Amino acid sequence: MSEDLKQIRNRIQRLQRIFNSSAEMIMTADRSGRITDFNICAQRTLGYRLKEARAREARSLFEDPKAFAHLMSQFKDRESVRGFRTRFLSASGAAIAVELTLSRLHN
Repeated sequence: MSEDLKQIRNRIQRLQRIFNSSAEMIMTADRSGRITDFNICAQRTLGYRLKEARAREARSLFEDPKAFAHLMSQFKDRESVRGFRTRFLSASGAAIAVELTLSRLHN
């Protein structure tokens, strides 16, 4: 294996450790709204395994569908939204207060 490839692999592994070591819930979703990544904190807090989370749309986590619509209307023409307070539903059905930050991913 080339040295460059080893460095890339090490960097990817390091970023994955940072993602999964965060004390904050982190998730990503694709353009259609389907969850693509769900870190360990999110899994523990909301009670969904990664495989279960990836089968869901992000909107399904919101207790109030109007809150999701409001958040998306704020995000539509911005690069990010910070400090959006709402409630997510856990796998057990419990409502959990969350404060969200949304950011667009760029290539």
